[in-house]
Amino acid sequence: MMKKWSTTIIGVGLLLALVVSAAAQVGVVAGKVQNKDGKPIAGLTVSLVQTGAGGKTVTNAAGMFTFDNVPLRDTPYYLEVYWGSQLMYRQPITVRGKVNLPPIIL
Repeated sequence: MMKKWSTTIIGVGLLLALVVSAAAQVGVVAGKVQNKDGKPIAGLTVSLVQTGAGGKTVTNAAGMFTFDNVPLRDTPYYLEVYWGSQLMYRQPITVRGKVNLPPIIL
């Protein structure tokens, strides 16, 4: 009976270690889009693009955007900002943790 409990405890410990390790393998990308006068631009589509990964979000009323749970990669993502279907901005960024971008000025 004691052997069964120790095997269960070891299994739970390994599972917990995998979950913690997986959680450490993601980052965050956050930024703000504003005009030349420093006023935020709301409603723009912001994409984080890389082969097989990425996502889209929309800037809020303060021009802010965030991508959570971004897989860490040594190769860059491309941060793209669209006004409708028109590409307004594109920049490569490497995600190795939390990335706070300087304001994007359009």
